[in-house]
Amino acid sequence: MTLMLGIDVGTSSTKVIIINEEGKVLAGSSYSYTMETPKPGYAEQKPELWWKALVEALKEIPQDLIKSVEAIGFSGQMHGTVILDRKRKPVRPAILWADKRSVRQCSEIYQKVDMESIIERISNPIMPGFMGPTLLWLLENESDSIGKARWAVLPKDYVRLRLTGVVATDFSDASATLLFDVSRRKWAFDIISLLGIPVDLLPEVFDSSHVIGEVTSEAARETGLPRGVPVVTGGGDSQVGALGCGVVREGVVSSN
Repeated sequence: MTLMLGIDVGTSSTKVIIINEEGKVLAGSSYSYTMETPKPGYAEQKPELWWKALVEALKEIPQDLIKSVEAIGFSGQMHGTVILDRKRKPVRPAILWADKRSVRQCSEIYQKVDMESIIERISNPIMPGFMGPTLLWLLENESDSIGKARWAVLPKDYVRLRLTGVVATDFSDASATLLFDVSRRKWAFDIISLLGIPVDLLPEVFDSSHVIGEVTSEAARETGLPRGVPVVTGGGDSQVGALGCGVVREGVVSSN
């Protein structure tokens, strides 16, 4: 029997489930945490907290199931920004989707980027808490953080990095950063440059089902998972949740 581990890096908890190849849930667990609000309108979490939550949640799963896992998939809260240095360590707490500090930067994007590109290419409303305006806010207000930055990734990408050692993201999460050309399925480098955001902060983008790496020896020691288990890139919680609801054919709709 093939067993797979699903990991969801949520806003209020990290959840794990073990399923078989028929989709039957054999076990599940979660570990809760809170958002930090150092100022009104701010919403932050320490990325290390997500990793701790995964380790603790896995402790509640029977070890015979953990040791039998043959593949790992991910979903996670979208839009948030995790700044990593060259050693792949967080520079500061992650700024989450619920954060409102970048309202002024959203106005800047509307002023600098033509509406046709916003509609046809970015394909999202310009809102605070998304990676694009968050990076602009950091450039204007925390130059020290940006000076230390090597990558900007999304929440699930950080936890997957801790499992595999690979820095990457997927198309679904990238599509909701306000920096991605949805029509061409690649980073909108012209828009990114126009906004003054360093283009090399953004990671390579892969399909959600792409095997991005495998569980490292260090991660195996910390989590109890078998070393070498393949890990796919995963996706944003909205898109993965739609798949979980069976939205895989015309005429089926989900709402969250």
